[in-house]
Amino acid sequence: MKEIRFIYKGQEYLLGFTRNTAKIIEENGLRLEDISEKPLNSWPMLFRGAFLKNHRAISSQLVDEMFADTKDIKGLINALTDLYVANYNTLIDPSVEEESAKNGHWEIS
Repeated sequence: MKEIRFIYKGQEYLLGFTRNTAKIIEENGLRLEDISEKPLNSWPMLFRGAFLKNHRAISSQLVDEMFADTKDIKGLINALTDLYVANYNTLIDPSVEEESAKNGHWEIS
């Protein structure tokens, strides 16, 4: 899966999602529809969720500070949304790298 290289005050972070981290933010209330309909709540949640893959130990206070101090936040949210949505595709497309490592399969006979 692709990731976003995010730099804040000279520190580099890799933002992205796995199925598990996408599930976590959904369990915390994020809905795909809300990203466009309720940006005040969903954009910070999506941004925070993108840190779970590689930076779980980062404080939520620092993540909120970064969010408030980021240029072109709309462009970043669009990119994060694309990464978030890509996880849905891993559920249905077996050619996706995450799927290809699985051993179980099924067929109708």
